[in-house]
Amino acid sequence: MVALGGAGVLGLTLLADRWGNEMQPPQPPGIGAGMAHGTLGDRFEIEANGIRLQFATEEGAASADSDVGGEGVWTGRFLWASGGELAKFIVGKGPEYWAEKRVLELGCGCGLAGLTAAAMGAKETVLTDQVTEGAASNLAANIAAAPDLGARCRVSKLSWGAEADYAAVGALPFDVIVGSD
Repeated sequence: MVALGGAGVLGLTLLADRWGNEMQPPQPPGIGAGMAHGTLGDRFEIEANGIRLQFATEEGAASADSDVGGEGVWTGRFLWASGGELAKFIVGKGPEYWAEKRVLELGCGCGLAGLTAAAMGAKETVLTDQVTEGAASNLAANIAAAPDLGARCRVSKLSWGAEADYAAVGALPFDVIVGSD
């Protein structure tokens, strides 16, 4: 088990919860039609605990802050295939697993994994990234289908090395930390 602040790390290669229960990783996704360069395209939907979650990219919503690293493109604006596979894995764990869990998603981008964990019943989910526009937009859009998501899920800016961002995320430990490429 890999531990960070007392929590297990749930991702495509590091899979264990804080109690040391090992979890089998999903099979790596294939690149098929509509998934050029490992993305899912502009939209993705998943059924999670009776809630139809819908995700969209935020191509037009990029701000000046979106130029992370001076490259002109923020990769978190895209719906990545690995995030879709992690979301499917989260659903596969079932609502009993997620009940009463505090979940932290690192590098959430559009918020795919974290929002799925919240829909599956996590009592608190924090979606974090350096640029939060995509996650905030997808959270707002999905609150219409599941209003209680707004009470259990929030978006918080998190830049590595920024002490103020660490405090805004909230108290440790989280029960499960999710993240994907």
